[in-house]
Amino acid sequence: METLKTNFISNAGYVLADNKELALAAISFKEMFGKAIVEEHDKKLMTHFDKLLELDLEYGTTLNRSGKGTYNEIQIGAAKLQILSQSRAMLVDAIAGYGNTLIEYKGQVKFRLNVTIALMALLVSVVGAIV
Repeated sequence: METLKTNFISNAGYVLADNKELALAAISFKEMFGKAIVEEHDKKLMTHFDKLLELDLEYGTTLNRSGKGTYNEIQIGAAKLQILSQSRAMLVDAIAGYGNTLIEYKGQVKFRLNVTIALMALLVSVVGAIV
């Protein structure tokens, strides 16, 4: 159970690091047409989801343990499960935040692309009117 808790917390740290990397990524002209950063982070997001599913299988077997023992042992087990559940929630929240950051980044890329196309169209029309 301790290993599972550590895995949830460490994976949440990896997700947060990827989220920070995406948040700091600049949208260059090349990125508006190439979408390399978006594809890279889409893959990373899917990897994090896969890891969550893998850890959830182990989490499910942990929850199915019987509650046999003395009252104190049951209380200690319940407290450990509560901590484990909170560490899982940290990972789920980190993945959700990363997904939201990725959606926002995609929106910014599309917005900048649309503005760039509009400015180019305006430039072409102005040049066409002058010539």
